[in-house]
Amino acid sequence: MEKYLQKIKTGKVLVIALGISIVLVTLFVMFKGNNLFGFSKSNSISIQETAVDENYLEVKVVANDIKDELLGVAFNLEFDEENLRYESYAYGDFFEQSGEPIYLCSLKKGFDGLLVCGITLRREQNLVLGSGDVVSFYFEILSNDKDREEFKFVNSYTSTLKDGERFDIEDIQFID
Repeated sequence: MEKYLQKIKTGKVLVIALGISIVLVTLFVMFKGNNLFGFSKSNSISIQETAVDENYLEVKVVANDIKDELLGVAFNLEFDEENLRYESYAYGDFFEQSGEPIYLCSLKKGFDGLLVCGITLRREQNLVLGSGDVVSFYFEILSNDKDREEFKFVNSYTSTLKDGERFDIEDIQFID
C-alpha cells in the first residue's frame, strides 16, 4: 500500500510540474516572445529580423492586428553599433494604404546606436488599422558576433485622432 501511495504522490508532482511549465511558456509567449512558435501578439508593434545576405540585415517594424485607428507612430530603436551600421530605410505598406504618410527616420546625433523614427498621416487622410509592415531598416553587418545586442524599442508612442485632436493610444504594445 505504501508503494502505491508513493507512486500516486510522484505522479501528482509530475503533473503539477508539467502544468507549471505550460503556464510559464504561455506567459512567455504572451508577454515577450512575439515570434516564438510562430505566434504573433495582437494589437502590437514588433521587430522582425531577416538576413538579406551575409553582409546585410533587414529589420522590419511590423503592425500586428492593430485594433485602434492610427494616425502615427514614433519610436527610438536601439541597435548594436559595434556590430551593425545603419544604412537606410524603406517605406512599409501599413501606413501607405491610406495615401502618402510622412516618414522621418534618422540616426540621433550624439547617440551611437540609436535610430529615431516617426511616421504620421496627414489629418485629412483615413486612419489605419490591421496588420502590415510599418517600416524596414537596413544594416550592414560589421561583425557576426553571436553575442550581438538585440534591437530594442525605446520611447515608443502611437497616436490617433478624436474630434480633430491628437491623442496617444496606451494599449498598443511595442515588442522587442
